Amino acid sequence: MCHTFKKHLNPAFGDRAVSCITKVDILNFRSSLANVPGRNNGCLSTTRINHILTPLRMLLNEAADRYDFITPYRGIKSLKIPKTDVQPFTLDEVKLIQATIF
Repeated sequence: MCHTFKKHLNPAFGDRAVSCITKVDILNFRSSLANVPGRNNGCLSTTRINHILTPLRMLLNEAADRYDFITPYRGIKSLKIPKTDVQPFTLDEVKLIQATIF
């Protein structure tokens, strides 16, 4: 989590008071994360983006509870994670596996 603060959250929000962060700021930040390079020369996955945003959401919710203001994170949902395409074995492949094992 410390890495997330240092690499992503602090550069984006570190110089701002919590009360000055708006919903638009959060959504713009989330959009910008989609362009950050990830592993294997790709972009960050939706799962990783959601994990980066989790500490921000927790921090804003805690601050809102303590200092009695409405969190700007209200109404922002996590990004949908695409389902992986599962390719089950064909009947011939199952028979081949069984023949090899037994």
